[in-house]
This record gives sequence, C-alpha cells and structure tokens, in this order.
Amino acid sequence: RPPPCPHAHACGGCPLSHAREAAQPGLKAEMISDALRRIGGIPPDALAAFHPAPEPLGWRHRVRLQVSETGATGFFRRGSHQVHPVEACRLAIPAVQGAQRRLSALAAWRRLARICRSVEIVGDPADPYGAPCHLVLRGRGRARPRRRDLEALSAEGGFRGVVWLPGGPAPALSAGAPTCSWPYREIPGVPAPFEILASPACFTQVNWPMNLVLVRRLVKVIRRAGARTVLDLYSGIGNFSLPLATAGLRVQGVETDPAAVAAAREAARRLGLDPRAAFRCARAEDVAREPLEPPPDVLLLDPPRRGAGEILPALARGRPRLVAYVSCDPATLARDLRRLLAEGYALGRVEGFDLFPQTAHAECLAILYRDGAEDAPTA
Repeated sequence: RPPPCPHAHACGGCPLSHAREAAQPGLKAEMISDALRRIGGIPPDALAAFHPAPEPLGWRHRVRLQVSETGATGFFRRGSHQVHPVEACRLAIPAVQGAQRRLSALAAWRRLARICRSVEIVGDPADPYGAPCHLVLRGRGRARPRRRDLEALSAEGGFRGVVWLPGGPAPALSAGAPTCSWPYREIPGVPAPFEILASPACFTQVNWPMNLVLVRRLVKVIRRAGARTVLDLYSGIGNFSLPLATAGLRVQGVETDPAAVAAAREAARRLGLDPRAAFRCARAEDVAREPLEPPPDVLLLDPPRRGAGEILPALARGRPRLVAYVSCDPATLARDLRRLLAEGYALGRVEGFDLFPQTAHAECLAILYRDGAEDAPTA
C-alpha cells in the first residue's frame, strides 16, 4: 500500500509504513520469534502473546527533531545524518504536531536554532489534543542561550516550558513549568490513579497508552507470582517501581539520571510510599558487584538498547526467584536470555508490545524463574 506519510521515501523512521496496519503486529511477532530462535536458541513458541497498539498514527507523545546548521528541523534521511525537513510527524499526537508546525515561524526559535542540534517536543498524555507542550533543546557545542531567550520562546510559542541541555559542561537552563505529568491508571492492585511529575528531559516511553498496557501486564505477573520485594535496575522516573510499590510491594529502584531519581523520590513521598519505595542514584554495573543481601524476590531489568549482558552473571548469583526483563531490542534480549538460561533460570514466557507502530521496533517482556516450572507465571 502507499505509506500514509509523504516523507516515508526519505525519512528513516517508519520502515514498516508500507505494510497494512493489520499486518504489522504479525511481522513484528515474527521478528521477535526469529531473534529468540537464531540468537538465543529459544523455541519460537516462547513468544506467548503480542499486544498491538490501538492507534497506528497519532500515538507519539514526544518527538525529537534534528536541527541542521541552517536551522531546518526534521529527521535524519535514511542511512545518513542529513536532516530531511518535516513539517509535522504523522506519528505524533495532535498537540505535538501543532507545536511542530508553528515552531519554524517563531522569531524566538529562529534566534536559538543556530545553536541547537536537536529540539524535542513533549506533549501531555492526559490531553493529546489541546494541552501546551514542553520543549527540550539540546545545544550544539559550547554555545549557551540567555534565560530570557528561553522565556521568549515559551511565551511566543505558547509552550508550557522550555529546557536547555548544553552540549558542554555548563548547567542546564529552563523557563516556564519545570515538569510534565505522567498519569497512571487502572493498575492491578492500585485503588486510585496517580501521577509522576518529572522534567520533560527525563526519559519516558513515547507511546503512553501502550506503556500503560506494559506496566499493567508486568504488575499483574509479578503480583500473581507472590513476590514481595523487587530490585528495579534502570528504573528511570519509577515507571515500574512506583506502580509496584503502590500495589503493595517493597521496591528498590536504581537509576543514573539524577533528575529521574529526584522525580521518583518526590512521587514516592507525595504518594506516602516511603520507605516501601526507595530510589538510588547509581550505575547498574556498580550495584551488580554488591552482594544482594537479602536477595530480592524479583530482579526487574529495563536496560537501554545494548542490553544488560555484562552484569547478568553477577546478578544471577544473587539468586532472585524471578527475573522480569523489559527490552526494546529483540536481538540483545535473546542474547541476554541465553545467558540467564545458562545461569540456571527457566524461561516462562515472552510477550511483545507494539509501542512503535509503523516502525521496525517492538518492546518485549520476558519472565524467567529459578525454582521450577510450577512457579512460572502463566496468563
């Protein structure tokens, strides 16, 4: 079929846009099964479910645009670092598309564009149509704006806030509202909705409705396993830790981003979860070298695309009863599952989640257990 976006021929972001939406989940499930078999030596039927996205377009709550040296904004051309100008990304929620369309016409932006290498537009998951967006500007080299330049951009563009992240060692700058609200609702075992307030520069999943599908599934599996304690490595703003703690588990989160740790700690304090939810600013590699005493019931991993391979043997020696591994790369997941199987774990199930329609990416959740098949979470 013709791709739904006129930029599909040049933009490198949506290689599956030529495929019908109904066919894309099957293609991604095959991709995951192939990686499990080819790299991990794992039977294809280990992929127990694939959760499709409800919206094929208009799902992305944050979009990072590259900025050329002439100030044009867009995405890298397929296979290059040349910026292809794009007026509005069809994957983005309407509010983000609107902000993208008006950005280039703003005088305040034109003054800042020459010292930016990228600009990220972050929308409000609770109001994808009308709520003002945040901007995150990433600097080019050591250039630095004045705070009043950020204030002018926020006011002229109607943005909720603007954050500047420098290319060098200088501190960040901001203007306007300092945080975004990330809402959590209908979480198993959690009686009421809650929110996490975090800087727009902190990492969050780009497809918020599908992120909640993943969070709900993970909380359900861990609660059904009868777990009480969780060590959450790469915990971010508390995307999994805080729902688990709100559902009654004791959670230790570990994250390297100080702003994300601060957001998670503040949310835990505001929700009355101290000391059940604790957050530590540290590298997962350093924590892996420490003795896990007492060992947690659950080791929860959500590493970056490169995976967690180098720390898995040390973590497995701590003998957590269950490992929940969230991955955005089926290849590194398959590699790491093979290592965990060699450490004495058994694979219960793998599930796929289409957090990125039109693209070749998918999120996975793998559940492994140590004490026998009878302890494996099922549905």
